[in-house]
Amino acid sequence: MRWAQRAAIAAAGIGIAAALALICSAGPARAAPPPPDSLQYEMLHPYAEYLSHWTQTGAERQYTMRCCDISDCRAVDIRTRDGHYQARIMRAEFGPGAPDDWVEVPDSVVDGTPDPHRPPFPVACWSDTRLRWDNGFYCFSAGAGY
Repeated sequence: MRWAQRAAIAAAGIGIAAALALICSAGPARAAPPPPDSLQYEMLHPYAEYLSHWTQTGAERQYTMRCCDISDCRAVDIRTRDGHYQARIMRAEFGPGAPDDWVEVPDSVVDGTPDPHRPPFPVACWSDTRLRWDNGFYCFSAGAGY
């Protein structure tokens, strides 16, 4: 192989590597918290610490993890279908990637632990950049009364 061909192949390889590095370094966009003068902010702000240190109970295990923060979470309407929760994920609250529809909540993200600091209303932490097998949910709580 001639020097000019090797140089062209090397340059193409560097260009591809640079493009891959740029793509991989660009993380998912984080949601913005609700505006301070909004009802969502008024409802969620007192529970911000709880939301950032949520204890999740999955179907098979219990573990403590940092779920998310007030930027990812919103108070939602909920219902049950076939023994599973569904949350209404609306664009007005979650942004343009939200489906504006009822979304089934996977059992693995449902917070079922009794906690007096848990919000008394349903809360979903959701993102359209979240893994699809979780239907976009990071965490979900039906509320302290459920």
